Amino acid sequence: MTSYVDLTRRPLLRRVAWRIITNRRINKALIPILEYLPPSDTVAKIPVVGRTAILTLSDGSTIKLLEPDRCHIAKELFWGRGKLHSAADRLALETAIALSAHADLFLDIGSYTGLFAIAVAQSNPKLLSYAYEIVPDNFLLLWRNVIANDLVARVAPQLIGLGDEKTEIRIPDSFGAGTLASSVALDAGENTGVKIPVERLDDQHASFSGRAVFKIDVETFEWQVLSGGQNFIARNRPDIICEVLRRATKIPEIQALLSEYGYRIFHCTSSGLRLSGSIVPTVAERDWLFTTRTPTELSALGISLAAQ
Repeated sequence: MTSYVDLTRRPLLRRVAWRIITNRRINKALIPILEYLPPSDTVAKIPVVGRTAILTLSDGSTIKLLEPDRCHIAKELFWGRGKLHSAADRLALETAIALSAHADLFLDIGSYTGLFAIAVAQSNPKLLSYAYEIVPDNFLLLWRNVIANDLVARVAPQLIGLGDEKTEIRIPDSFGAGTLASSVALDAGENTGVKIPVERLDDQHASFSGRAVFKIDVETFEWQVLSGGQNFIARNRPDIICEVLRRATKIPEIQALLSEYGYRIFHCTSSGLRLSGSIVPTVAERDWLFTTRTPTELSALGISLAAQ
């Protein structure tokens, strides 16, 4: 079990620096100056108080993400002038939107503050989007983002984890001031905090039949999510965008499941989706697409493919 309270605790000097730079008067004076500077990694680390990040989608519509002083994705969008920094990250989001254009259901598993769940729902008015998140602080901002984008009827935040068995874990109701924790997984081992239920995907969506798309970002627990949803996968063959970290331990099991149900494996790279015979995690480009669609079908959806 992992204590994420210990892992997310910042050194004293960083906590002091964060308090200074997020002081409303200091931050209000600093941000306009930094906005005139060319984008840089240094500037991109500065939290932004009292602003809203805006992402413009390919169809010209926009979505809002609140609190770029706490949400690292909102901060990235703010300093990126409405764009995610990494081309591979942009591809993963664009792929989710394209695959969801004619889908009935989107599951954002490990939603953080809701970027994927909100973006796909904004792009497809007929889609129902579920956003699963286990960190209470993140969940509260996720709900605020849903409200800010007027998507209450079509994005359903769930303070629930998805795994391979029905259980519960304890998560602190807050990790304190600073950037929201984005890497809390099902192995949270706190003695105090809020009891968060963990359910099986097969139980959550037992009656669903149709076109579905998943986004999975669960810090090496993707096998547990997939294992708990094998009936759903066998019945619906969802398109699955999945982060796979280098420390992932269940890659052979994932590949065996994908093979059983006729899936192809694509790597989300800066040059486009690259067809791959296996999952080989990398440091920077961490997202993969598992789909039964052919490269030709993906290209017809407007998804960028890398040269083989």
